Amino acid sequence: MPDLDRALRDLLTDERLDVPVRPDATGVIKAGVRRRRRNRAIAATTTALIATGAAVAAAIVVPAALDANGRGTTVPATPSYDVQWVDKPAPPPWSPPAKQPKTPSMNAPRCLSDQLQVSGFDRNGATGMMFTTIRLRNVSASPCLLIGTPMRVAAQSPGQPDVVATRGLHLGDSGVGGDLQPGKAGYLTVETDRDCTARYSDPSNTYPTKEYSSLFVTLPSGTSFAVPKKLDVLCGLRTGGLGVDQPAPKQPFDARTNLAVAIDVTRHAVRGQTFAYVVVLTNISSSPVSLKHCPGYTEWINEGEAQEAKASYGLNCSTVPEIEPGQQLRYQMLFDLPDGLDLGSADINWVLQLPGAREGAAPMTIDAH
Repeated sequence: MPDLDRALRDLLTDERLDVPVRPDATGVIKAGVRRRRRNRAIAATTTALIATGAAVAAAIVVPAALDANGRGTTVPATPSYDVQWVDKPAPPPWSPPAKQPKTPSMNAPRCLSDQLQVSGFDRNGATGMMFTTIRLRNVSASPCLLIGTPMRVAAQSPGQPDVVATRGLHLGDSGVGGDLQPGKAGYLTVETDRDCTARYSDPSNTYPTKEYSSLFVTLPSGTSFAVPKKLDVLCGLRTGGLGVDQPAPKQPFDARTNLAVAIDVTRHAVRGQTFAYVVVLTNISSSPVSLKHCPGYTEWINEGEAQEAKASYGLNCSTVPEIEPGQQLRYQMLFDLPDGLDLGSADINWVLQLPGAREGAAPMTIDAH
């Protein structure tokens, strides 16, 4: 028994385990590392003492060490776990690649103006640029090829000279061309601008200043049609390409979102120390969840409405690379709590870093010591 007491006393007074006063951010990080090493050393020594015999180990109480501020620091009490925490950065996010739509065919003759009907307009803007998308529907009984840039697009208004569009938009100018099937929709996008020298050279100008009543579009087939749309063309007019509507790329389902999250905590944590808790991941689906693309995770503590602490790491996927249907795994987590956390009630939160991931949360209490 005296030898065991002496071993513990030597360990806890070892100068190599002392944590210096933390003068700056770098010191804080180093202190945290030293504190964790000391905790591991204490845990290892305690295990060795227990191995000498249950009766002897039961009589031994490991005293608390002191950090640089004279506060007590103990080995984090961790709930039981299956997968050990690893100190590694969160990897870049990964998602299953989107399935691109099939490329439209381009076998039909070019669209003629009498095959197309203006069915509506979409409008949006960015940094003073105004984009008007003219919706075009194939009202004929045959497919036609809607592709390329119109031969001419001009804004028109009675008694005013035509304002002819320049080819190319400031933000993307190429339509996705192809065969426009009967009853299906295509488009042409034109651009006008709010900000230009001509508008601001006259302080009395207001927007709109030079509004024209319609557009006249000449297709690559040489046929033309009018578009009844008012546009302010004081700052000019630009045209993009003709195109056919395409379905949006399909984003495959990410099976990792089938992992339900629960948090097992000891309810009390001490600010300025390492908080140990467990995240329970359960595969709630009927298929295995592969962790080949190992995700990162984010953990944070909320006190009231404020987020007080946050950290991100990579999940330990080397121990269990796949979670079977219905399987539940307990992952150890270690969270270095800042010294400045407010005392009292808080919530610890956890989520995998992937779209659609399920979150977990649990109440806890932040203590001073």
